[in-house]
Amino acid sequence: IRGLTAGGPIGLSCDLTKLSPDTQSMLRDTIRRHKENRFFLQDCSVRILTDAGDLLVLQYTDPACDQAVICAFAQNVRQDSIRVYPVLSPDSVYISDLTGDSVSGKELEENGILLSIRERYTCTQFTLTKSYPI
Repeated sequence: IRGLTAGGPIGLSCDLTKLSPDTQSMLRDTIRRHKENRFFLQDCSVRILTDAGDLLVLQYTDPACDQAVICAFAQNVRQDSIRVYPVLSPDSVYISDLTGDSVSGKELEENGILLSIRERYTCTQFTLTKSYPI
């Protein structure tokens, strides 16, 4: 459900009352996050970083390149990680909410970032937020 709203508005066609309490809670959290991020999603640009059939990696970036959300949609993949190369401002430093590490845009351009694929048929998501210019 994490990547459910990454591609656009939420659309469900089921009886929500039949969902388990855990799934209802997860859905409420997803809707809350979507509402918090709706302005980012409305204004961002989307870049395809990888499209390998069973693995799609998208980068959502705001116009100022202050924040990038990376979403990796894994289907029936047979690998446990992928190196992605986000496109950001090379003269800035970004903090990853995945690791807490700081990395320059230039380093991301040259070395990428290793992203673990925990399970098949999931979306792994992380955010890179600009910390300061170099």
